[in-house]
Amino acid sequence: MMTDIADIDYQSLEEKEFGSVVWPSCQILCNFMISNRILFASTQENSVALELGCGLAHASLVALKLGQENVIATDNVLQSTTRMKCAAVKGLHMRTFDLTNEQATHRIVNVIKNQYSKLDYIIASDIFYTEELFEPIMKVLHELIVVAFPGVPFYTTYQLRDASDFVFDLSEIYQLDCRLVRTASVYSEGAFKEIQLIKMSAKQTEKEEIFIGVEGGGSGTKIAFLRADGTQIGDVIEFGSSNPLLLGFERVSDLVSSAIRAHAKRNNVSLPVTAIGYGMSGAEDKTYVKQFISYLQMEHGDIAEQHFMDSDAIVPLHGYFKAGGVILISGTGSNCRLLTKDGEVFGCGGWGHILGDEGSGFWIAARAVKTLFDHDDGFHVLDCSLDVVRRIVYDHFRVKENSQLLAHFYGNGFIKSKIAQITKTLADHAPTDVLCSRLFADAGKVLSDHLIAVSRHFDQDMRQDVPVLLIGSVFGSWPLLERAVAENLRQRSRNVRKYSFYVMTDCSPAVFATAHYAAKEANSKINSLLALRKVAEVTI
Repeated sequence: MMTDIADIDYQSLEEKEFGSVVWPSCQILCNFMISNRILFASTQENSVALELGCGLAHASLVALKLGQENVIATDNVLQSTTRMKCAAVKGLHMRTFDLTNEQATHRIVNVIKNQYSKLDYIIASDIFYTEELFEPIMKVLHELIVVAFPGVPFYTTYQLRDASDFVFDLSEIYQLDCRLVRTASVYSEGAFKEIQLIKMSAKQTEKEEIFIGVEGGGSGTKIAFLRADGTQIGDVIEFGSSNPLLLGFERVSDLVSSAIRAHAKRNNVSLPVTAIGYGMSGAEDKTYVKQFISYLQMEHGDIAEQHFMDSDAIVPLHGYFKAGGVILISGTGSNCRLLTKDGEVFGCGGWGHILGDEGSGFWIAARAVKTLFDHDDGFHVLDCSLDVVRRIVYDHFRVKENSQLLAHFYGNGFIKSKIAQITKTLADHAPTDVLCSRLFADAGKVLSDHLIAVSRHFDQDMRQDVPVLLIGSVFGSWPLLERAVAENLRQRSRNVRKYSFYVMTDCSPAVFATAHYAAKEANSKINSLLALRKVAEVTI
């Protein structure tokens, strides 16, 4: 009776039913497969994957669990117990394969070509365990992924030993591109062992330049692939928060890298790409950025040749304004950065909701809530109705009185983005409600204060016409902000002739500018223009 792979859970792969020992190398490989499951699922009907030196076939079982239709699990000698256990698993095909026998390689190639529609990938764990096997294995890999099945990737893990670097040297000889994906330190058998995960593929003589832009923030993350001619590859990837200050750069790196690998597979993009540019919330500290990029290189070395990172408040300016400009951000948080034509950066804000974020979605929402407390306490009584704002706040948090709001602002109940969401509803009512309108007017004033703060660094050319890029969801309500912005700038600006305000168009989002930044830093370029739409001018 055949066992369906759906009946096997991941944990059972380490139980006695499937073998009492899992080598650390196999564990690292399986964890990578599970974290990047789309790489290890069938790409078409009747396709197959190949495991070399399968042992107890743990990695093959994981591949089947992840959606691979067929796996050929091979080893020099297959234990009878392994054959018996695995023979009953649907889609798992056991074969002997002596990696030192050239004829055995030809036989396995013929089996794949004659019985299956496509070879998706090859996997192995700890087959590089003795130096005598290194060159025979490389010959097999050359025959499989350079000659017979070009484009097929090979993922393997192995314990670092004295001769392990020889793997990279031999890969050059056998026309294989060898990439270190990650290095893991594991404790096994009374000692720490270094395990490397590498990816090999056929070396390409001429490779298309592809650049990736990553726009990461507290509210959401966007990733875009662009060719050097400016054409987009696939759709923009979107998922949740990737603020490294909130999640840690390790977690953010893992999320972004997994998304990039999945998108690359769906769109037949060969990794590594030329460069990735990151515009990340919180990437202000250069030491922190260095640690972030170092982690990407050490733990995700397969995705890009080069990584470049800066604050999400700076990166778009590199793409949109060639002679410098100002970016004013107001989303969940707020920030303002000036990039001069000489490449110098000056800023105001960006210090988070406790120390700053003036004019942001969170700031507007928090002021709306505080207005209720201040008015009801008699601390600051307003001369207008609070009914609309009170209803909006209470409905959003599903409360009936002010004291119940405290749980959403202190302790585990605090979610910054959830509080900021109130701002959208406040904006909807601002045209007809006095208090809602005032909240946005106050936001317009403090946002323009950011521009005044950085204006002391404008050069003479910029003072004639200051280009300001508006980014963030709050600027979707620009008509509610514009009057207060203009009035404050006219009252307080000195030696500035004009401000011009721009927003991004749908065809040129900020994530595209981040890809352009990657190309620029890699001493290349993307041959397309980024478009902006002017929404206002303020003449002083």
